[in-house]
Amino acid sequence: MAEWPDYGRGTEEDRRKYAELIKLHAYNRNFITRDQEMKILEDGVSRFRINLDESRGILLSVTGANDIALENEVQRTAKQMLQNSAYPKKRIARRDFDQVVAYYRSRARGALSDEDVRKRVKGLADDLDLKPKRSGLILRTRRWYRSI
Repeated sequence: MAEWPDYGRGTEEDRRKYAELIKLHAYNRNFITRDQEMKILEDGVSRFRINLDESRGILLSVTGANDIALENEVQRTAKQMLQNSAYPKKRIARRDFDQVVAYYRSRARGALSDEDVRKRVKGLADDLDLKPKRSGLILRTRRWYRSI
């Protein structure tokens, strides 16, 4: 009969080292991208022999305690903000869009450029099938959204 590998046997020392590794990844920016998050979780499972659920728990614990933002969490919150802003007719106003961009930018803490943040929020709005509202004083157009 085949023997299953014994995962989740990391010691307390391994867990402490793993927590320090997480802090190291966010040392300069306090923002962890999806790719970095995946690499951190892979390291927890393969190098430190911590199972995936515990590895994710340690990651969330360390990021919460050290005010480190995870891109997944920021995007989840930004999506909820977009949905709430565009609720009845699935249309997003420029002002509401800019508020979501400001939130995303503040959580990213300079790790992403303004243009990149705008593109990411536009991608979230497109994923939710939201349409832009017309904006402008005289000529009310959707150019503000198309130009992103």
